Amino acid sequence: MLQKVLRKVVVIGKYSLLPILTAIYPIIFHYTNNISNLGILPFSQLGNLFTILILVAVAVFVLFYIFSRGQELFASIAGSIFVILFNVYGILFVWLRGLDKFQMDHYLFLPFYALFAIYLAWFISKQITNKYGKQFWNFSIIIVGSLLLFNLIKIIPVEFKKIEARNTSPQSTSVIQDATKYKNSPDIYFIIFDEFAGFDAMRKYFKYNEIDTFKEFLKSKGFFVAENSHADVPSTLPELSSRLNYEVISSPNGDKQVFYDAIDHNKVMQLLKERGYTIVVMNGLYYAWSTQQTIQADFSLKPSEAYQGGYLNNEFEVLVLKNTMILPFLYNEKQDDPVAVRNRSMISYTLSHVSQLAQVPSPKFVYIHLMLPHAPFLFTAAGKPLDPQYYMNWDYYLGNYIYTTSVVHDYIGSLIASSDPENPPVIILQSDHGARNGPDGYTNYLKDYPEEYRTLIMNALYLPGCDTSKLPQDIKPINTFPIIFNCYFDAKIPLK
Repeated sequence: MLQKVLRKVVVIGKYSLLPILTAIYPIIFHYTNNISNLGILPFSQLGNLFTILILVAVAVFVLFYIFSRGQELFASIAGSIFVILFNVYGILFVWLRGLDKFQMDHYLFLPFYALFAIYLAWFISKQITNKYGKQFWNFSIIIVGSLLLFNLIKIIPVEFKKIEARNTSPQSTSVIQDATKYKNSPDIYFIIFDEFAGFDAMRKYFKYNEIDTFKEFLKSKGFFVAENSHADVPSTLPELSSRLNYEVISSPNGDKQVFYDAIDHNKVMQLLKERGYTIVVMNGLYYAWSTQQTIQADFSLKPSEAYQGGYLNNEFEVLVLKNTMILPFLYNEKQDDPVAVRNRSMISYTLSHVSQLAQVPSPKFVYIHLMLPHAPFLFTAAGKPLDPQYYMNWDYYLGNYIYTTSVVHDYIGSLIASSDPENPPVIILQSDHGARNGPDGYTNYLKDYPEEYRTLIMNALYLPGCDTSKLPQDIKPINTFPIIFNCYFDAKIPLK
């Protein structure tokens, strides 16, 4: 009797393998495709995903097994077909909603889709098992297993590199030189507004003539505004790597880890640490894409409540689960994207804490990176929340941009008001690149958008005590810190 039960358990376990492998394949597939974008996110942190999708596969297999009165082969094939349909729900929903032909709501579409998926899985499996069930099952196991193995072969070497990187102690910063020599050094604020288009693009393409009012505001506060400044490339990581190291950082093989490491161990922060600076990081780029490694700093400030996705650890989990029938449960009642929730919280947190940075010991270097006006386009021009369906619609970039100018107003006013008038701060206002009119995943792309505007940036420098009269309008952003260090520290760094 016991042997019979054990044999039955083994058979059930064997046939449950196909829906389980089918369920976890999307995790492995997406991980492999995004492995260069995942920073130091370890494979071991994907336990939530594996647990959720394996439980779905097992539950579906059991239900089909029960309703088929113990037909393991049928339950295995039907469960696998359902799991496939389970994993493409989000893709189909977004595609149908994008057609804008009829009203799409999860509470109506999901029940219909689930019933359809059950029926289709049942119907197809009946036809297969009645004719060549075992052959189909064996073939499916070989195909799914081969696909998993193919992707794992790509993942394993990278995972070993990540383990090695995590186990390698970061290089210690140089010993602080005579701190008293630099005690009166100015605080330095390096503020990046992501995808903030240059002023000429706003005038000529977006027809936003109020940009001149914004420019005059900056000049009235003492900023030098370099209107013709261009990024070398329309990409965040290469630009920040180069600016923070005042040399071109490239990755011929496309490995983003090169840029992550260059930002994490950058020359600017190391030089300033040598001069007794306190390093503060408020990195909205990290908080929007939490798989990137954290920049090493004395203080890394972020809102503990910013990610309201609850049970999800990072955006990779969102990437996988938003394609599934779990999509409706990832978002709030307004179908808000968890990444958008985190962005909004980080923006609010950073704005409310700028004045409190005065409490950090001086001299200090404060690095602030906000995902504004970068998508998701969260705000109207008046700062009101934008409907989630427009988050990736380029028609709403301008409104988000206008709101961003008001954020800059508040930032600058707060920083200057809270600073020591006897020792005013250095403030760098830059965008990493211009409006790029892409990439994939957006809608309503800008028509006839000039290529040169993709690299035209905001570049405004507040350098009290420095002669800015000879600075050109086309300053290369890679020269930002050499200009500052040469003025305040007589560093004699050659410009590019």
